[in-house]
Amino acid sequence: MKLLKESTINQMYSIYECDECHNPEYYGMFHWHSGHEYCRACIYDIWQREEWARKKVQEEIDAAREDRKPLYERIPIWRPGPKDYVFPIYSDGVNYSEDVK
Repeated sequence: MKLLKESTINQMYSIYECDECHNPEYYGMFHWHSGHEYCRACIYDIWQREEWARKKVQEEIDAAREDRKPLYERIPIWRPGPKDYVFPIYSDGVNYSEDVK
């Protein structure tokens, strides 16, 4: 991770560059997944893809059991909600990027 701006308020508000997408993210908002750190936008994308893969397999199993074609379009997928913020909003709903020196 590359430091973009350091916070004088709290180290968690320091802004770093995501190694995956190269977008800015607060240090306190990075998520670990499979040995790598990801910003919230990347981790939301990973969660959606992984959930789709799991549910797709389950739909194929159910379809085979019921002797029908898989109905992929009816698989519900998690989507970030209004409280699932991405940069520049912190998890508490506040934009700390202006306070970072």
